[in-house]
Amino acid sequence: MKASVRTAVTAVVAAPLLATVFAAPANAAPEDVTASATVEGKNITVTVVNGSPYNLGCEITSMRDAEPRFQYSTHGSVDPYSTEDIVVFDVATSDYKVHWRCFTVETDEQWGTWVLGAQPTADPIPLTVGNALTGSLEMLGSLDLWGSLDGDGSVGAILGS
Repeated sequence: MKASVRTAVTAVVAAPLLATVFAAPANAAPEDVTASATVEGKNITVTVVNGSPYNLGCEITSMRDAEPRFQYSTHGSVDPYSTEDIVVFDVATSDYKVHWRCFTVETDEQWGTWVLGAQPTADPIPLTVGNALTGSLEMLGSLDLWGSLDGDGSVGAILGS
């Protein structure tokens, strides 16, 4: 009789603990982690806002819309309940879509435009680096054919007068 009571009490106490350990993971709330992107010069800054109680690892990929299909990637981390800027440096002039994914090792929750085995919580972020319609002429270098003008704004120094 003692053994059956002890077994019953153990089962009652252990059941909630086992249910917690083996419970299906909670779905990530889309608003818990968000991202936005801005361009400054040739750099794309992705601002990740972490409204979750978890430390996050984040992967950022900027994919060019036109051929050749350039792709620029980086990664970063974001502390719980904080905001972090993750920068993709020296991106070629073009139109891009920024894809991102943040995840935590404490649970299997994920957020972003691509998540493994789940629905995305956000859409890719479209943006333009430089003037994508005309392309970049940086490869031509300086087109200063006349050199510097002298102090009074004339070309006298160049012509030797």
